[in-house]
Amino acid sequence: MRVSEARNLRVTSIVWSHARWTARVKVKGGRERTIPFPKDVKQAIDHYLKLDAGRRQHLHSDGDDAFIFQPIVNYRTLEFDRALSARHICQIVNRWADFSRLNQNPDKGDPARLGSRKKPRPG
Repeated sequence: MRVSEARNLRVTSIVWSHARWTARVKVKGGRERTIPFPKDVKQAIDHYLKLDAGRRQHLHSDGDDAFIFQPIVNYRTLEFDRALSARHICQIVNRWADFSRLNQNPDKGDPARLGSRKKPRPG
């Protein structure tokens, strides 16, 4: 799933169909496609929406057609019933990758591990 597909997911996009959870997403070119959603992902989204329900009700950004992933803070326009930006999603993913140390590369300085065609000079 692309970032743009995830950011535009709405509560009504995820439905039970043919004995499995599916999500209807808009893909490149404006077409729609249906993708299967694992049960644990659906449970995680439901848990997230339950935790965020109070904020959504207070800001009137809830409802069946609301975006699943909304900004918590939006001082510029004060509109909270919109999708997260792709940049904001990248910042969140990078923050969690740093926290879990996934952004660290222990072989960063080793050209042999990076697939470089140049061999290190003996020295």
